[in-house]
Amino acid sequence: MEQPDVPEADVGPCAECPLELLNEYLQSPLGRVMTLVVEYIDFPLERGMTVTLDQMTYLEFLLLRVLGEEKQRLQNEDMEKGKRR
Repeated sequence: MEQPDVPEADVGPCAECPLELLNEYLQSPLGRVMTLVVEYIDFPLERGMTVTLDQMTYLEFLLLRVLGEEKQRLQNEDMEKGKRR
């Protein structure tokens, strides 16, 4: 693939770049809720702080549950990779 005659500093990521898509999504309303769940609910819980159900919305609770399931899935995958080595 030919590269355009543009200085490196002026070339941005392509529109299909996964990082760009993620950043775009995190700026959406649901993406901001996901960020809130990670930063203000999941992080304190991992550090042993108390967060009660009356301090979060049902959507935040559901996202926290999905986040926990994904963390468990990643941990299981890492354990499987370790066994194969």
